[in-house]
Amino acid sequence: MSMIATEGVALQTIPASADFVICNASSDGFMSFRHEENGSWFIQCLVEVLKEYHENNGDSEDITSLLSMVSDKTAEKKDYGLIFRDNQLHKRWYKQMPSFSSSLRSPFKLPRNNAVGRAPPDGDMQ
Repeated sequence: MSMIATEGVALQTIPASADFVICNASSDGFMSFRHEENGSWFIQCLVEVLKEYHENNGDSEDITSLLSMVSDKTAEKKDYGLIFRDNQLHKRWYKQMPSFSSSLRSPFKLPRNNAVGRAPPDGDMQ
């Protein structure tokens, strides 16, 4: 982190690319899969992990740990299907591996279950 002095006042600065998490349903150069009715494998797994987290009253997991769980669940999925290549149909197993990158400077945790969507006890919205 750098400091910039402006008229005797030091301002703390961070890079513009700090504090981002970028998720990809599959690794670069690979396909991601979507079920016609249930949606994409990645989103299915993301929803499952977030539901589990919420139902367990928001354990102490940070977002990168949750995304690692999503990657694990997605990697466990497989489907058998057809692919058209070289003017022929080929049968094969399909697998998918999501990826994410993080420039977070500290752990980021989602609000606990009891804190979501509720006003503070005194009703004061700050």
